[in-house]
Amino acid sequence: MEEPFWRSFLIRYIIYNNFEKVRIGAFTWASFLLTINIFCHEHNYILAGMMAGVMYNLILYRTRSMPNAFWPRSHEPGPGDLCCFYGELAVLVNGLIF
Repeated sequence: MEEPFWRSFLIRYIIYNNFEKVRIGAFTWASFLLTINIFCHEHNYILAGMMAGVMYNLILYRTRSMPNAFWPRSHEPGPGDLCCFYGELAVLVNGLIF
């Protein structure tokens, strides 16, 4: 339920409070930056959360598809696999820096 909250509700709610009228994948800088900021502080590894939040949002904007944005590990390779790679890399880097 976490990913549908971030990608389906919060991004659209920041754009317009009647979020059901905003199409999936609509972009504004405010919604992009605020959701990443909240998303990264909600996780133990802030850098990893930030990188994953950026990638998940970019996948959503590119595909305009909720399943691609929050079900990255499916049987078929897809854009979400790249996001998982960057998230795992960020955890490693975050552990080395901090």
